[in-house]
Amino acid sequence: SFFGVDLSSEQGNAAIQHFAQTLTGRLEEAALMASMPAIHNINLAKIALSDLEKFSIKLDFNAVRNEKVHGVGVWFELELTEHTSAMMRTKISSGPSNIDSQWCTCRYVLPKPIAVSAGMKLEGDINFRATEKHESYNVVVNLCAENGIRSSHAFPMHHYITHPMTPYMDNNDDHGWHFCDMANNNIGPV
Repeated sequence: SFFGVDLSSEQGNAAIQHFAQTLTGRLEEAALMASMPAIHNINLAKIALSDLEKFSIKLDFNAVRNEKVHGVGVWFELELTEHTSAMMRTKISSGPSNIDSQWCTCRYVLPKPIAVSAGMKLEGDINFRATEKHESYNVVVNLCAENGIRSSHAFPMHHYITHPMTPYMDNNDDHGWHFCDMANNNIGPV
């Protein structure tokens, strides 16, 4: 009830929209449930634009402990290589093993967690499709445990809004998390 208006008919839609919001923040390695992360390699020097517009990452792992799998964490590692007589490499990582990264892990939280036991196999995929203006991706996560329990959800990323997991602790108004509106204008700090 909102000022006397019964909104209970919108409960299902509200839950779907709530879970469609992407979360960002530090992801501790101890929270990972996968025995090994899925890896999707992209060589930016050789890949075609069409291969970046739509792609899937296969998920296939065993759970490391008895727990509930609440979703999927996604991060990137970027390796820059300079081809000179003395080859130089620089690696940038946003994953849980790098506590110094300025980028955070993106979390896709599923509306239905999957209870698993240690060693149980999980399979699925994460499907990325570029938005119409190529500003981001619309993402669909599908996950299934070997016991047949499934969970999936769509995450429309066309609006650039992500929600930080932890509040910014500094009182300086020039820093912190900023959301972006549909015109990519900063709103914040939050």
